[in-house]
Amino acid sequence: MRIQLAGISNLEDALAAIDAGVDSLGFTLRLPKGPHNGLEDEGARDIIHQLPPFASPTLITYIDTGLEAADLCDYLGIRIIQLHGEIDQFEVARLRGLRPGIKTIKSIIMKDESAIDEANDWQERVDAFLLDTFDPATGKTGATGMTHDWEISRRLVHEISRPVILAGGLNPDNVGEAIRIVRPWGVDSHTGVENEDGTFSKERAIAFVNAARHAERSL
Repeated sequence: MRIQLAGISNLEDALAAIDAGVDSLGFTLRLPKGPHNGLEDEGARDIIHQLPPFASPTLITYIDTGLEAADLCDYLGIRIIQLHGEIDQFEVARLRGLRPGIKTIKSIIMKDESAIDEANDWQERVDAFLLDTFDPATGKTGATGMTHDWEISRRLVHEISRPVILAGGLNPDNVGEAIRIVRPWGVDSHTGVENEDGTFSKERAIAFVNAARHAERSL
């Protein structure tokens, strides 16, 4: 099972996450409301170019055109992109046509059972899905620290042929139960491996990886 930690914004945290045993590092860029932790394109590229062999960086972005996405992946040297905003299927097809080697992950916001229909509609257009949580109080669709209905996620995993990554409020205390219920291809955490002040916690990252691996072995 793949384990991704999102919200990486400096080299020290990236290396600590790799030491903790994660498979993928998520770099969040071009958010609608500005940079995440001050991370701009150039800074992300600098971190990515210093990663050791076999570290797998993922671009997490709200970009909504295929050309802009392709160009940013080229600039960063990334070949995995997680499309987290509103983007048309035509633009995703354009991205895949422009850069056939790029793997696309489409976020699905798990408001209710309609998320299953949305994934069915998209699955011929992308390589994988990431299931995240909607916060009705803030309107946020990621990094909410909130879980969603894992039973709906379980059904989606069962019905969809693409790999599914479970996100949304996962932390060292609940990731094991989430894996046993949903049985995803991968899991993702952001706020769940942070300290109270929002900084990255290597200790929580290690605990998250250990809990996920323990649950995986028990399936």
